[in-house]
Amino acid sequence: MAIDLDAQGLALSAKRMIHLARLARQAQLPLPRSDNAPIALVPPTPWAASTAYVVGDIRSNGGNLYVVNGAGTSAASGGPSGTTLAITDGTVSWAWIGTEQPVYADWPAITVRANYSASGIANAVAVPLNSNKLGLFNQSALYTYYNMHSGCTPLNGQPVYLTEVTGIGSWATTIGFVTDADVIDIAMQNLGEMIVIVDGVPMPGYYVTNTGGGNPSRFVGLTFKTRKSRSIIVGMANSGSAGIAIGPKDTIRPLPVANMLSYAAIGDSYLSSIGTNFLDMLDDGVARHLGSFARMSIGVGGTGYINNNGSYTTYAQRISAIAASGADVVGVYGGINDTYTAGTFETAVNSFYSTLRTAMPNAVIVACGPWCPNQSFITGTDKYTNIRNAIRAAVTAAGGNWIFIDNLTGSLSTSNGYSRVDTTPWITGSGKVGTTTSTGNANYYISSDGTHPSQPAGADYFAKRVADDIREGLIALARL
Repeated sequence: MAIDLDAQGLALSAKRMIHLARLARQAQLPLPRSDNAPIALVPPTPWAASTAYVVGDIRSNGGNLYVVNGAGTSAASGGPSGTTLAITDGTVSWAWIGTEQPVYADWPAITVRANYSASGIANAVAVPLNSNKLGLFNQSALYTYYNMHSGCTPLNGQPVYLTEVTGIGSWATTIGFVTDADVIDIAMQNLGEMIVIVDGVPMPGYYVTNTGGGNPSRFVGLTFKTRKSRSIIVGMANSGSAGIAIGPKDTIRPLPVANMLSYAAIGDSYLSSIGTNFLDMLDDGVARHLGSFARMSIGVGGTGYINNNGSYTTYAQRISAIAASGADVVGVYGGINDTYTAGTFETAVNSFYSTLRTAMPNAVIVACGPWCPNQSFITGTDKYTNIRNAIRAAVTAAGGNWIFIDNLTGSLSTSNGYSRVDTTPWITGSGKVGTTTSTGNANYYISSDGTHPSQPAGADYFAKRVADDIREGLIALARL
């Protein structure tokens, strides 16, 4: 077999194998941590009446988890209830952080500061988003959004950035850093949900941080019970950020991401959904299960390879933005919103994958069949099967390293000939949440609208299935 050589006489095939071996190894690493201490998740402690609580205490009540964000003494009966961030219980203030589940002792209390107000940290020091102190997972795609409003010291006047592409898809900001601060203020603007991952352990809830209309600037405080070095990832959906504020004695450095797999994605509403499933969808959910975070994600509901949902973009119109991310692995998810017309769809999907391969010659392209929320839709001559076949043929013809995920049968194949054959679709049965049938997992994983994943169970199910197949595919590609 002929071996092509580069100018230095190194076998390109060998260099590609080294690159693929690195990706396979990275796909099996956990999220980064600041130390190697074991993570202990323990059953939550139940709420108790007439008890003194300090900021950061976590208790369960009525099937929910709550964290103290205002110290005090609990009421004589009842306890916290509801799902807001300011719940009064005696003289204690609680924030809901999710449903009852094992607790990590080092999760912080979450406090939403007043709109347009200063940081809650005395003599706060600004760490702007564009400084070298914060690790940005998609540094190459910073877009100026606004400036922080006056009064939001010490970051007032600092540019608010998005780290995904506004105007053509979903957008968000994700930052990572290592600090010994016990209080951290995140500078945010616009409506947004926020997730926090501490030393590789995601907090169970999500935090709606918008209060009031318009695009208010505000700080969201993270208060830990102790001072120690921690690795922290903060993801903000539908929100820009100007950076963070810490105390004058605190140290901070960017989260090391050199060993993290670099992932980006193009998709539809299965990708762009936010809220309770922000951690679990096909951008950050997949990346999290691969020990990383999405470098860039452009998901727009109702769109596809051909369909632009009226005034948005097709997948092909997002290629230049995705290519700018420089991601190692690019996932493409969709087709459910497209109409299949023989010849027309094949032309569009072939052009898309050929253009994507030209724009990202070294990336591993992950192509997935169209989402199908009802097993009875798959007949062998249906739209979903035809679209699946066209996508598989197109990514194959585009060449390079690719992984094809066949969610209609549960099969997997890669560009180097690896194949795992199955006959069971990811979604079985024809039920949905609220309208169940006697068989099938659609009862649990398809929401009551009959189309989208349920939250959070369905969203997490899809993300884990995709991540597992990407990991298996990368390992297969790394084999000689």
